[in-house]
Amino acid sequence: MQSEDILVDLEQIDTSGSSNASNLTPLYGKNHIYENELTKLKNILRSSEHTMSPNTISSLLYRLCSFKLYEPLVIQIEKEKENEGEDLSESKRLKKLRLVKQHSVIQTVWTTVVNELKHYSSTITSSLDNMRNTIDDENLDSVYHNIIQIFKMLMDYYENVKDIIKFFHFNYPTVIQDEFPLQLDELEYYQNIALAPLFLEHGDKVRTGFTKWFLSANSAANFQYSKLQLEFMKYLYRSNPILQGEPFTECLNTCILSFANEIINDIQNNQDDSTNGLNIIITGLKKLVLICWPLGKDIIPIVTEFYIENTLLKEYTAASIIRRCVENCDIKDSGDQIIYKTILECFLDRDLEDLLKDEISYAFEDSLKYIFESVKNYSSIKYFIMAVKYINFISNSTIETEKVKFSSFSRIIRESIFNFLGGDIKVVEKYQKLISLRMKGLSTTHFQLASEDMDTLLCKIPYFLQFDKSFLLDHSNYLFRRIVMSGPRTLNDLSQNSFEHNLLKTYDEIYQHNDDATGFLNFSLDMRGACSMANEYMNLHGEEIDLALVPMVFAKKSVPKIFQNTNIDQDIIIPDRFKESWNTFSSFYKAKDKNEYKTLHQMYSLHHCEVETFYKLPNGENLTFQLTLYQTLILEKFNELDELTVNHIRITLNMTVDTVLIILQSFLNIHLIKASDKDTYILNNNYSPDLKKVKNSRLRIQLPKTTSSINQKDTHKLKTLKNREGNLSLWKLELIKAAIVRTVKTHPDRLQFDELIDIVNKQVHDYSVGEFKDALYKTVLDGAIRQEEHYYIY
Repeated sequence: MQSEDILVDLEQIDTSGSSNASNLTPLYGKNHIYENELTKLKNILRSSEHTMSPNTISSLLYRLCSFKLYEPLVIQIEKEKENEGEDLSESKRLKKLRLVKQHSVIQTVWTTVVNELKHYSSTITSSLDNMRNTIDDENLDSVYHNIIQIFKMLMDYYENVKDIIKFFHFNYPTVIQDEFPLQLDELEYYQNIALAPLFLEHGDKVRTGFTKWFLSANSAANFQYSKLQLEFMKYLYRSNPILQGEPFTECLNTCILSFANEIINDIQNNQDDSTNGLNIIITGLKKLVLICWPLGKDIIPIVTEFYIENTLLKEYTAASIIRRCVENCDIKDSGDQIIYKTILECFLDRDLEDLLKDEISYAFEDSLKYIFESVKNYSSIKYFIMAVKYINFISNSTIETEKVKFSSFSRIIRESIFNFLGGDIKVVEKYQKLISLRMKGLSTTHFQLASEDMDTLLCKIPYFLQFDKSFLLDHSNYLFRRIVMSGPRTLNDLSQNSFEHNLLKTYDEIYQHNDDATGFLNFSLDMRGACSMANEYMNLHGEEIDLALVPMVFAKKSVPKIFQNTNIDQDIIIPDRFKESWNTFSSFYKAKDKNEYKTLHQMYSLHHCEVETFYKLPNGENLTFQLTLYQTLILEKFNELDELTVNHIRITLNMTVDTVLIILQSFLNIHLIKASDKDTYILNNNYSPDLKKVKNSRLRIQLPKTTSSINQKDTHKLKTLKNREGNLSLWKLELIKAAIVRTVKTHPDRLQFDELIDIVNKQVHDYSVGEFKDALYKTVLDGAIRQEEHYYIY
């Protein structure tokens, strides 16, 4: 095909979308050829459908782009003649022509195509307002539906013009590259041109409609894309148009954030389901991925991260999930481990360990506050139950590679409950009270715990809350006191498979590798040996003698220190039948292997007796007194004489006056005896025991609290120590002493008093300065640390 020679003023060619032949400058009468070809092209572009084949369209475009066009040099000629002062006739003006560059010819045709595309797009887009008037203003889904319909119409139109666009893109890419970047394909370029009016004129409607559709799609039970929705979503994400002043990606983030907030609300509204919280988040994520996956693989990690940040990683969300999971699990179980592992991975993979600690702390504190507000009786055990549940949940759910993390997470629980209950001392005191209540048969029904679960709980508490050696020392004192005061019943409590036996066994397992617990472990081992020997002796000789002796033999190193210096009236005179029982046991003991050369020392001040009386109780049983050896010896004297004087007792038993007075006062306090005159005492024939104090047909006659030197020594050793500010419990004293030694030991430099008390105060709470000074004085006196002027050194 040969090109036609046509003179055309390119500046006057109408490419806006309407044909105007008068704009063409005639040359040789062929201008109508170019106009006709251009009109054919416009007709194709303006029709919704056409019947021309791709080859025919290509031929048309090729002819248009191949025309030889000329332009007059009117402006240049006029300037030349004007400078020469010469007039230029019209004929001369037309004779000055210049061949138009083919690049410009092609560009002119392409501009015609683009303007027709824009004109059609504007016409279609303007119909949205008319479509909008036919629907309810509040039905934003319908708005989005209409937008999709506009998109469909524009995409249908693409089928009509795609061959034209492809022709230019394939044949003349460098000519049109200013408008049609090389990196775009035909469809992408067309969508940019065709959809621009939609976003420019109706960006607010597109954004509002998309937001409502997005949220409704996420809430749908079974969501599926239509083909048009899929294409429209792809275009929005790829082109990222400006919608109401913001790029589409920002609009998408806003939608995801709104969806995440709905997820959080769903979690808050599902308080009764322990696992539903995480399931809601995971289900929401699946829906989100289902909606976003067509946008491309690259968006999935971005969307997922943004969603996780605004759901699971949002403050208090993980705490809420963890709390419900823990509170709804059984004390023996560790809850749904998948839940915690998932949460753990989400936080640790993002180096958010501190944030996870905060979430665990929030969860546990909320649980404690709930107990505080709702539980009136036995709240302490509820606190411990919750602490063990949390630590059990964390420890059993922790990923193997993250075991090192467990200690830091469990420490949060320890610190929280210690602070909530008032410090280390209060926590251990409450625990010891629970142990005591368990010994007395505390019912577990209102805790929703079986008795064996309660025992498991009490056994786990020292391990999970990491009680130190001060607790063990105090528990040793408690056990030793029970043994010397209760005898046979304590042996039964410590027998195989009993609660206390299992408790001690647990303590042994917990502290077996702890160097600070060596003393307790030795005591526990010695105590078991003493109980075993006592049982063996009683089985052999319990029925052969009038007086049933329950011997408890301890190595001196195993006897708690507070019981070792009890040399009060150690030279008392005891009856012959007491001596016979002792001699029988001594022979038994010497006959044992390796005991031949060991020396037994009786500690009279630690002996306790049970004396069966003739006083009848309402249940028909005889009342049994629980007494110290000194009380027993004095009470037995009333079997010999109707009246006793202090001096007579002192001489016949070789006791001090103070001791005699203390014992007599204990009998006077319960009205077992009465004073006939200032120094003479007789039995009260009308004695009746206080049944409220009788337990299992036994009544313990307590020694009175007096100001005598003997009583002060006794109570110092058994119960409390006195300082200028009040009573200091032995447990608290030992706890402070242990903290002092630990602090001085870990500080190689010398510490002054103020420095020492500041550091100890961070470890132990709930004590006064006076109590600290007493503990410090005794620590120095014991030789655990030494004092040099104003400094303390290990």
